Amino acid sequence: MEDGDVDLKECQFLFEDICKMISPVKPEYEYFLTLRKARSMEDFIPGRTNRAPISCKGFGGKNMEHVNKKILMDTGLDSSVALELLIANKIVEFNLPIIQVVEQVWWPYVYKQSNPEAFEIPAITKED
Repeated sequence: MEDGDVDLKECQFLFEDICKMISPVKPEYEYFLTLRKARSMEDFIPGRTNRAPISCKGFGGKNMEHVNKKILMDTGLDSSVALELLIANKIVEFNLPIIQVVEQVWWPYVYKQSNPEAFEIPAITKED
């Protein structure tokens, strides 16, 4: 190979590095969920939900449908029971990713509760 020739592997490596700089891969964060049953639903939904926060990765949850299945399993309800998931006073659809619901529904709600005068809602900061 001559001095001016560039190896195909080198080109691929450089291309991948440039792509990572332009559009970095967002790491998949692990969120812990606390599932609660509304007091008004005690008569309609038997069983108990686990009060301890659970990892969305711990039960294989990617979207809100997995959360629904987890609730049905914990309470002993049949999968044919139609539940609605209420998060931050909003009914969320089952096809939404858990991460998106936490970051775009739950976090803004919690932040606004503690900072009612704030105009902008900051991104969730991760501690490594």
